[in-house]
Amino acid sequence: QIPTHVKEINSIKCSHFEPRLFLTPGSDGFVKISDLNVGKAVFNFMGHRGQVHEAVFHPTSRHQNYGLIIQCGHDCFGGLGRQLQNLDVKTQKNAVAIPAHMQEVLTCDFSKYEDIIATGSGDNTIRLWDLRMVSRPLIMLLGHRYAVKKLRYSPFSANHLLSAS
Repeated sequence: QIPTHVKEINSIKCSHFEPRLFLTPGSDGFVKISDLNVGKAVFNFMGHRGQVHEAVFHPTSRHQNYGLIIQCGHDCFGGLGRQLQNLDVKTQKNAVAIPAHMQEVLTCDFSKYEDIIATGSGDNTIRLWDLRMVSRPLIMLLGHRYAVKKLRYSPFSANHLLSAS
């Protein structure tokens, strides 16, 4: 057992590029990267005053964004809980905060085929973002009657995004 958060952990993700690393977003506002070999958290990011719903590693180590994670949660610093934060593990800094939705961002995922991030929100929408130009979404997908609580890109197709509400 590796102690990581002072409040509950909301999810856990294993690293695609380093098998000993895993990522935990918590209700304490932290996103932590822990190392199984060391037995403790090796990176601590404080990006939210409230809980962090989800955090995801960039899916490939051969990419220019090696060591990049995204996080979404409640009450981001510098704004409301409507932002998606893009964190650089190497510098341990917030690379960019994307004003993603009209309500709280509940879920996020990287495409493994392109520099695209998908976000789902309490505003019942899904938005796709190009990491190279985050000033506005590439597309907004409508159709959910309830909050989009989870979404995932297919690992087998660049054209499939699954969502649940």
